[in-house]
Amino acid sequence: AGLVHELPTKEYLEEYARLVLHKSIESLYAIE
Repeated sequence: AGLVHELPTKEYLEEYARLVLHKSIESLYAIE
């Protein structure tokens, strides 16, 4: 609840994007 008042930083967004991309790539390889 406390994090609601804090805007995500650019670094946080980039790290989150890398995490999502990494898991997406793993899923693609898992299907093949």
